[in-house]
Amino acid sequence: MWLKIRSESGKFWVGVFAFGYVDPPAISRVVGTPDPTRVCVVSRGAAYIANTEDPDVWEQIPITPVLDVRSIPERQLLLFADFRCLSMFVNHFLTNPASTFT
Repeated sequence: MWLKIRSESGKFWVGVFAFGYVDPPAISRVVGTPDPTRVCVVSRGAAYIANTEDPDVWEQIPITPVLDVRSIPERQLLLFADFRCLSMFVNHFLTNPASTFT
């Protein structure tokens, strides 16, 4: 997925985010994060956190496929769901799965 990013300072850059999963129900979505200098990009199930000010600063979330992602600003977290569990991204760290579906 190609995405044009505009930082808070007005800088533009283009990011190329690899697909993670070719079949549905994997999603593609752009979600704000609690940190205004970072954005969450989900590209067909592969999730990335990118720094909007510096395109060289990014990380891939080690969950595949991401089937849903929710920003919960009042808790300062992102919530990711795959086929089996929920995981939280809090203060720049991914927690262990919050629960496993049975």
